[in-house]
Amino acid sequence: MKTVDATFEVVKEKFSIIYEAVTWYEPSHALENWEFTDNHQGGVTIKNPNYQRNAFKYAIPLHYSLKQLSSDYAKQGRENPSREAYTSLQEELQRDLEASDYYLSAKVVDANGKTVLDSFSIGYAFDWCYSDGVDLADRLKEEVSNSGAESEVMEQLEALKDSVMNIFKN
Repeated sequence: MKTVDATFEVVKEKFSIIYEAVTWYEPSHALENWEFTDNHQGGVTIKNPNYQRNAFKYAIPLHYSLKQLSSDYAKQGRENPSREAYTSLQEELQRDLEASDYYLSAKVVDANGKTVLDSFSIGYAFDWCYSDGVDLADRLKEEVSNSGAESEVMEQLEALKDSVMNIFKN
């Protein structure tokens, strides 16, 4: 099952492009940055803030160790670098657990509102969480800008035009 959670429209002279943030209800790919375990290892594991029955109690950050982050915080002169590093990683873990993967799709409608190209995947994905502090619709606009989505839409329109022209060739 998939759902369009946000849309963003770009109006052109003869058509509009409607971009969509589509989710398949899959957890964020950011979870690849964590190894989950039930075994506590002092100075290594982070307690899972979302722990419930049948879930792992701890996580090990794979992208940045607790020890390294504590060391970096100490070099910055933080008051309690170990606690701050632990809290920072636990907040990051919670965000990653609550985030969802989204992919960009687009559809094109003409000036009369008729669908020219039905919703198709742009081949670009991002993750988002309500705790990111940015609305999903705003994040969608940012990702459309970062992805080069408009050139992909124009390529699809050109391909459609070529296909239609081939149908009417002698």
